[in-house]
Amino acid sequence: MKMIMRDRCPADLDRCVEALAVVHHTDGYPLNWPVDPHGWLSPAGLLHAWIAEDPGGTLAGHLAVDRVTGPCPMEAVTVSTSADPPTSRPAAEVSRLFVVPAYRRQAVGRRLLKQAQQWAGSRGLALILEVVDDGRSGAVATYEATGWQLNHLSQADWTGPGGEPVRLRHYRYPSQDDSGVTTADGERAGGMR
Repeated sequence: MKMIMRDRCPADLDRCVEALAVVHHTDGYPLNWPVDPHGWLSPAGLLHAWIAEDPGGTLAGHLAVDRVTGPCPMEAVTVSTSADPPTSRPAAEVSRLFVVPAYRRQAVGRRLLKQAQQWAGSRGLALILEVVDDGRSGAVATYEATGWQLNHLSQADWTGPGGEPVRLRHYRYPSQDDSGVTTADGERAGGMR
């Protein structure tokens, strides 16, 4: 099925929240349902967001890119599958990526990631992301199959719905001119949010 990838606009937010609720019920993403799902989809550091729609206008997926405002430890590797050197470009973080179950296995997530990669590349931004390390995530398989490189694992500064600790997998998307990750405000990265 042909999908339309486009910039998200404010009028899309209610549909995005409805789709997110379906994903949360099916997959438990996000791990903790947000008190304000509209605000969760539009965090203060939001740089850009896209949606995927089928030709009839039904929402199929969502992806956002946020400003990296805190420390970002891309060179403090505890687990690494990459021999690439750290980069020195400003970084942005892929977030809020989800695909409605009825539209899975149609490359919707991959196409949304490609939108973000092209957008970031045209702005000289490196891309990073984090995902819950739950051992069953289709997201991990998608990221690794599309070239994202596992950089390290960390303990989240928040807990799961039952108060359990949450481990995160941190990825970066390599580029040909990868020479170091800095925060969006130009400081050298030292720890990830």
